[in-house]
Amino acid sequence: MFEAPSPIMWDSSGAGAGDPQARAAVVRGDEPAEGARTAPIGVAVADGTLILTPDQALLTSPDTRFPVFIDPVWTTSRASGWGMVSSGWPDQSYYKFAGKSTEGVGRCEVAKDPNCVKNQTKRLFFRMPLPAIKGRYIQAVEFTAYETFAYDCGNDTSVELWRTSTLSSGATWNNATSSSVWDQRLASRDVSYCSRAPVEFGGSLLRSHVQDAVNKGHSTITFGLKAYNESSMSWWKRFADDAYLRVQYNNP
Repeated sequence: MFEAPSPIMWDSSGAGAGDPQARAAVVRGDEPAEGARTAPIGVAVADGTLILTPDQALLTSPDTRFPVFIDPVWTTSRASGWGMVSSGWPDQSYYKFAGKSTEGVGRCEVAKDPNCVKNQTKRLFFRMPLPAIKGRYIQAVEFTAYETFAYDCGNDTSVELWRTSTLSSGATWNNATSSSVWDQRLASRDVSYCSRAPVEFGGSLLRSHVQDAVNKGHSTITFGLKAYNESSMSWWKRFADDAYLRVQYNNP
């Protein structure tokens, strides 16, 4: 399920005006320049494919300056699947957090928090829908998860975003924590929020991973969250189940 602002298209009118930084943004197609000609784009979905219908009047007008850019930004409303795996119960699946709205990442120790129940390490998975945009160039990607708790609120520690294999409802610690499942670290953030706050991950590795998945026509993509240090409770955090993925792409 995707949400998006109404997509628009614009030409390169006005690209020669303004400061150099503003001109660079226009040339890249990041945003329309002041004075650019703009028009709404028709959007439809058929057979799982996103169909954009450009405004013909803008394309054929003698006043239009090329290149013309088409640039919708799509955001998933939330993950379509999520799960937790625990070293404390290595053969147990916790798909969709077993009904909980939040789950932990990192090392949890009973001596420091009785709510841990037993000493254990946890990791999280989020399976995200992808828009049907095969062949488009992706400009930027942002994965956002909401942190709800940190063991040490005054000390930022790293949580990592990883490329993982597709999440299944039967994922457990024993079958879903090997290097063949967690095969590339995409980004990390140093955070320590003790109340609900967004943690955004971005960067070139994340963008390239999503671009590759889109090029292959994948309908979903799975990410994993893990603590940088899984042997100390200083890295222990909790995250909510409503992560989302923001994808910006361009059709010059």
